[in-house]
Amino acid sequence: MKNRLGSESATMSEMFPVIGEKKNLLKKGHLISVAVVLLYVIVLFSNLGNPDIFRNMLGVGVGVGVYFALYQVCGKTKPWYVLVGATLITMVVMSSPLWNLLYEIFYGITGNPTGSSDGLSLPQILIMRIVSTGGVEELVKILPVVLFWALGRKSAKLGVMEPLDGILIAMASALGFVFIETLGQYANNAVQQGGTTVGLELVIVRILWAFKGHLAYSGYFGYFVGLAAMKPKHAVKLLCIGYACAATMHGLWDTCADFGVVMQLILGVIFYALLIAGVLKARQLSPTRAQNFATVLVGSPMVAQAPLVNRAAAPASAPPVPRPYVQAQPVPAPQPYVQAQPVPPPQPQVRPQPMPPPQPQVRPDPVMHGPAAGNGLKLMVGLRTLALKDGDRFQASEIGGLRPASADGYVAAVNHNPKDPTILGLQNLSTTPWKAVLPGGEVREVPVGKSVKLASGSKIDFGTSQGEVQ
Repeated sequence: MKNRLGSESATMSEMFPVIGEKKNLLKKGHLISVAVVLLYVIVLFSNLGNPDIFRNMLGVGVGVGVYFALYQVCGKTKPWYVLVGATLITMVVMSSPLWNLLYEIFYGITGNPTGSSDGLSLPQILIMRIVSTGGVEELVKILPVVLFWALGRKSAKLGVMEPLDGILIAMASALGFVFIETLGQYANNAVQQGGTTVGLELVIVRILWAFKGHLAYSGYFGYFVGLAAMKPKHAVKLLCIGYACAATMHGLWDTCADFGVVMQLILGVIFYALLIAGVLKARQLSPTRAQNFATVLVGSPMVAQAPLVNRAAAPASAPPVPRPYVQAQPVPAPQPYVQAQPVPPPQPQVRPQPMPPPQPQVRPDPVMHGPAAGNGLKLMVGLRTLALKDGDRFQASEIGGLRPASADGYVAAVNHNPKDPTILGLQNLSTTPWKAVLPGGEVREVPVGKSVKLASGSKIDFGTSQGEVQ
């Protein structure tokens, strides 16, 4: 088989693939990630004789692996220093006097400053676990998310601009909480009571199932923080709902996990399902959905590539199959001669009458339709500019990637508000919902059949293409 240069000999890049693929090693080969893992394994090997350092290093590796799996599900790139910063902030708060102060305040609310459940009924234990345990721990873990939300007003790259940002930063913060709680408290107690092996086992188990525990509670809370960032008018309500949900999830686990393996399985599946449902919804609401690495655009134009064929090994083409003989049809007999009819004499030519002088044209007054008159709005979709006037309708060829919901072929239409004719809107006539970012930063979903207000500066995500109103 010949190579691309027309020669049958192997090229240098074919004999040494690293030469031809050096550009793809970092992106497609995950060279940096593999180097980090190798460095981590080397550090573990170097501490085989030191059980305390080995246990802590192993716990950190397991926690980072759990977080990375959830990070891949979220599918949005977030700077590593933001995520590491959230983890460190929570670890610092957990190690400061602020944690002890908050602990006393929240457990004082339920009248049990020590946090002991001795002598309490099941409803009393549940209330204490939700209000005190869940209340204080979920509050501490969400503090870095709120901090980055405030920073986001100056830098969108650092801040919380949408639910995916809130979920990623909240889970990173929860990872710091897991490290302090497990490595600094539970593991040391286990070592003192059962030895080094028991402590190592506890670290692996407690951190490994954090995806249904602390990361799930905080990630679900982070979803509501990001939603509040997108809908600032409802921020207080959304934050309260997220706080209540996270604290309730936390309290239910601490109360019911001792009821056996079956209860642990049921609660773990429910909590993980809640987290993933929030992640999937956040991916749908993301203003940067088309750029997120977990998003696959269905129906996007792709060029199908023909499969490679080894011509040397390909079988010879089969000989053509002879067609069956078809008998020729007889030629029809000639028609009898028909004598031609005489040509009629020519008619006298009629001189055309002179045309009357043209009348002065009277231009009708233009009909004004409220918003269509002089609005000056236009929609920029890629390299195409669409004028936006009341009554205009656009087909799929004008807004790429959309499919019409009806047989007329239109995917969008400009209409005016029945209550205020001066307000124009763009109606969704396609088969998929849109997402619009208003000039104020509020993100709205535009379902099929609904309209979004047209204002200069608005951005509309049609799914496979984006438009901006100017």
